Amino acid sequence: MPIIRRQDFTITRRSASREINRWIALNLIREQQPVSRADLARRMETTRSHAGLLVNELIGEGLVREGAKGEGARGPQPVFLYLRGQDRLIVAVDLRTSGSYFLLSDLTGREIAFQTCSPIVSAEEVIEERVDHIHNLLQKRLHNHALGV
Repeated sequence: MPIIRRQDFTITRRSASREINRWIALNLIREQQPVSRADLARRMETTRSHAGLLVNELIGEGLVREGAKGEGARGPQPVFLYLRGQDRLIVAVDLRTSGSYFLLSDLTGREIAFQTCSPIVSAEEVIEERVDHIHNLLQKRLHNHALGV
């Protein structure tokens, strides 16, 4: 039997499972959108109230939004949930000795801009020029957004 030493592990907090459930809910909404709270609860194999609490937290953080109401056979009309991806941006950077690649996407994974640059020469170049490339991608997004693209 292995010996467990206190310095080799950390005890999870009570909030760890809640955080995992939030990530599961967020990913399911992203993959299945539009999805109702009831459908989300079924897919997560949890109660509607638990799914509703998670969704309300995600809405409160601005990660999820409510959309149109659906047609329900009985009971209240379901309200569809969507990921708020268009106003959230992700910058991915792949630094290699052969060159660098920069990708700007929204939270849904839709590519907004892609840029490559020459090989890395020095550490100073990485810091200065690569940050400039990221800034340029973001400026391009702001410019396109202003034009409605």
